[in-house]
Amino acid sequence: MRRVNPDKKKAESILEAADREMGYVLAQKMAPDAAATLVRGMYECFRAVGDALLVARGMEAKDHHPMIDEVLHLEVKTPQPIVVLDRLRRTRMNINYEGYFPSPAELQEFAQFSRDCWKTILAAARKKLGV
Repeated sequence: MRRVNPDKKKAESILEAADREMGYVLAQKMAPDAAATLVRGMYECFRAVGDALLVARGMEAKDHHPMIDEVLHLEVKTPQPIVVLDRLRRTRMNINYEGYFPSPAELQEFAQFSRDCWKTILAAARKKLGV
């Protein structure tokens, strides 16, 4: 991690972009052939929330782990355990670097988690940033 100038406007912009992207991803048919692309898309939206939280504090992460940690440490009650995000992070890493292809069950699990928890997590991030 390195220190940069805190940028609340950039953080707000990142959250808005992530919200648009998640809406698009979840509107797609959860087709098994598109599982890798859809899972990556869901993950990127949650990662972006963590990135926004760091940017607002003036921090820049060198990898994704600290970004997901930011989301995991939000004080938020979600309908599903928020630790599913860490499994989503590992699955995305396996997709990108190991040639892994998620099963239809994994796709449905991550899609349901995203549907159930996205708005709550996004609202908690906005509240924390005061936007």
